[in-house]
Formats: sequence, C-alpha cells, structure tokens
Amino acid sequence: MLGIIIIIFIICAVVSVIKEEKEKQELELFQRQEKKQQEQSSKIINCVPAIDLLCNVALTYETEWTSQKVRLIKTVFENFCKTSEDQEFLKNRIKLTVRPTLDNSISDFINLKLSEEDIDIIYNNVVILVSNTCDSKEEIFHKCLNIGTSLGIDYNFCYENISQYLEKIGFDNQFNQEQESNQQEQNNHTYKDELEAAAIILGISINASINEIKDAYRMKIKDFHPDRNINVTPAVKKYLEEQSILINNAKDTLLSSLK
Repeated sequence: MLGIIIIIFIICAVVSVIKEEKEKQELELFQRQEKKQQEQSSKIINCVPAIDLLCNVALTYETEWTSQKVRLIKTVFENFCKTSEDQEFLKNRIKLTVRPTLDNSISDFINLKLSEEDIDIIYNNVVILVSNTCDSKEEIFHKCLNIGTSLGIDYNFCYENISQYLEKIGFDNQFNQEQESNQQEQNNHTYKDELEAAAIILGISINASINEIKDAYRMKIKDFHPDRNINVTPAVKKYLEEQSILINNAKDTLLSSLK
C-alpha cells in the first residue's frame, strides 16, 4: 500500500513539473512575441533622426513640399511601418513645421549607430534630394560632401556617389538646356521690346504690313529732312539727325521682322 502511495506521489510530482515547465515555456514564448511586437512597433520611432535628416535636406533649397519629395521619404521608411499607426506617425513627422536643425538631426542620426549599409542608404537619398532641388553643381557637391563626411563616410566614396548620380540624371545637360532656354527667352523678350519700340516711333501697330510701315516711314521722315529744316541751330540740327536715325532704324527693324 505504501508503495502505491509513493508511486502516485511520484507521478503527481512529475506531472506537476511537466506542467510548470510547459507553462514556463509558454510564458517565455509569449514574452518573446510581445517583445518582438514592441520592437517592430517602435522601429519607425527609432527612425526619427533619419526622417528629420532627410526632411531637413528636402527643404534646404526648396522650402515647399512636393509629392515627389514626400513619396521618396515615405519609400525609404515604409518597411519600418508595420501598422496603420506607424504610417500615420511617419506622415505626421514629415508634416512637422518645427523640427531639429540639420546639424542636430545629423548628430542624433550618428547616435543611432546604424550599420554602414543603412547609413549608405540614407546618404544616397541625401544626394538624390540635394541634386533634384539645388541648381548649382558646386553647391550640390559642397552640401553632399559635408553631410557625407559628417556621417563618417569616406570623402572619395561621397565624391564618386555624387558624380555618378549627377551623370545619371544628366545634370550638366539639363543645366545647359535650361540656360539656353532662359537665354532664348531673354532674347525673344528683348526682340519683342525692340519691335514695340519701333512701332511706337512710327506710330503704327507692331503687326503692320509692309505698305503700312513704308507709308508711316515716309510721313515721319519728311519732317526731319534737311531740306525742310534750313537755317536751324547746331543743337536742333543734331536733334533732327538723331531722330532721322531712330526712324530709319525703326523702319528697318519692322521690315526685317516680316522677312
């Protein structure tokens, strides 16, 4: 009888130990899952210095947000948004009107002690944002090199990165085309001003026909012809000559525009 009691006691003890071990394992599993969820939900919060860094860069040369800039920054951090709350947090962080300065954001970013790969990803996007919002090649290199070296990235790597991206987007060609376009626009504007001035001198429309231009010219020039202005003072003679030159130039300008 005693032996049976001992056996029952041992069985109960074993069952109790097994139950406790199972409960312990379940608790540990739950704690690991909870910790993992907490880590995942806080990832986007841990990215704040990186978000602020890119936002500061995005607004350095263009102070207004564009859909392209917002989309780029959201794309960088979308993998860290595990919930709708995370996405809302990212959206609101981008929309901030007051945030740490660029220098403070760089300092906070460095303190994250990220891997070289993660730092390179953020820096690549710095180069993209600066290159697409700044129209000075010299300033692009200056800003990107300063930020890159501040993040501990090798100077030569930064330089190559900037050069390759500018070549990729055809920055030089784009800049030259814009310069040519601006110059052409300026020339067109100047030419239009000359036509308007010529038309005013002859007292006709800028769209006058050849015959209208010639008729207006004959009517104007006759008043300044030397034969009609005899015995005038040297000062008046000089004025008449200057007006004759203006009238002749006006006629030539308007006639040239019709060829």
